Order: sequence, then structure tokens, then C-alpha cells
Amino acid sequence: MYKVLFRFLSFFFINKEKRHWIRSYESFSIKKLLNYKKLNYKVISLGTFCLPRVISTSIGIKPHKWFGELTCPFDLAFFNNFDQILMLLNNNFENFFDGLKYSNKNNYYYNDNLSAIFNHDGTLSLEEFKNRYKKRIKNFIKYIKSDSFIYFLIAFQNTQNIPSDTQLKILINTLHKIRNNKKFKVIIITAEKEPIITTYPQKISVIYNIDISPINENGNWVEELQKLKRPEAKKIYKTLELNLKNIIKETSHNI
Repeated sequence: MYKVLFRFLSFFFINKEKRHWIRSYESFSIKKLLNYKKLNYKVISLGTFCLPRVISTSIGIKPHKWFGELTCPFDLAFFNNFDQILMLLNNNFENFFDGLKYSNKNNYYYNDNLSAIFNHDGTLSLEEFKNRYKKRIKNFIKYIKSDSFIYFLIAFQNTQNIPSDTQLKILINTLHKIRNNKKFKVIIITAEKEPIITTYPQKISVIYNIDISPINENGNWVEELQKLKRPEAKKIYKTLELNLKNIIKETSHNI
């Protein structure tokens, strides 16, 4: 019955983004809420684009926002330089807004200093944007200081941006520092045909050969992964679901 109500209400939201937002509540259920309450870990995105947030909520290893999950700064943005993510983690996001600009042509905020594009926040004023991301940074800091086991999820679609072993070493050491040596694991999703070789196999798991370009001809890969109408989308979804849940299952004894 509530699904019909959501559909009816969403009809009056002319803006497509708002219509999609309210209809997304159709997947709410008490059963899911209770299952999420039992989770003894957190999944946090470290970028470099929206895939970690999208897939982790879609397959049920991370609660949706309406179940109380807080949005963090890397969830819904595009970072083209992994070094800038490492810098933000190391300096507690202190220069996050330095160099922030707005593109009237593309209708989004961007920051060349961070090699970052914030393409989901274009309707906000500068003050609203800053307030939103200040909250998201606080959410991130709150989560990483928690006692919960954390899976840090990072996705690289551009194979030229794959991190080096030196960068991964910096990442692991940084996470140890900001987590105060509390337990965590990094999961990397990459379009590379072969797995990344790392000197930290106990701390890093790699899911490779995940290329979303076949379902992103019109920039609508998120919708493709949500509707799962095409075989290519189903294959990517199932591969990520199987691998992510297996990694969590295999490390559950460490939680």
C-alpha cells in the first residue's frame, strides 16, 4: 500500500531528481531496518566516484539514507586524483573548500585544487554547499572514530588513475592513524583486467575487471544498475554483489 502512496505523491514532484528521490523510498521495509540494525560493521566510501555508495546500498551491505545512514564527503563526488584524497585524509579536510568554483556551463561545483567535481550539488547556493559538506565531513569523522569494523570502499574507473603500491602504503598508514589502530579493511574496485599487486594483502582486497563503460553511454550507469534491465548491468551488479559479500564473510571472524 505504501508503494502506491509513494508513486502517487511523486507524481506531484515536477523535478525529476526529486521524483526519483521520493520513489526510492519504495524499498523501505521494517525487515530491512531490523537487518541493518544487526550489522556490526560500517561501509565508507573513499571515492573516487559514486559507485561505492551506489553498489553498497543496492546490495544491502550499507543502509540507505532513510534508514539513518549518514552521507560522507566522498559518497557523491568525483575525484580524479587519488593523491588529493590522501591529502584530505591526512589534513582532516582542512583545505576542502579552497579553490572551490561553480561552472555555469555544467551547473555544478568543482575544485581544481582537489581535481574534484560535485555534480550532484549544482542547485545549492555556495553557503548551502559548504554547509552540506561540512556536515558530511563531520559524519565521516564520526564514523571513522567509531569502534565498528570499517570497510573502506574505493572505485577506480579510469585505469590510468590506479594507485601505486606507495600510495596504498600511505593510505593504510593514514587509516591506521586516524582510526587509532582500530580494525578496518580496504576494498578496491577497478576496471583493470588483472588484480592490483599490493604488499598489504591482509588489509586490501581487490575486485578487478569491473568496467561500467558499456552501461554508461548516456551517463546513466546508476539507473542501469538500479533497474538491471540489460545483461551487462546484471553482470556487473552480480559480480560486485558476490565479491563484496564474500569479502565481508571471509573477514567476519576479525570483526
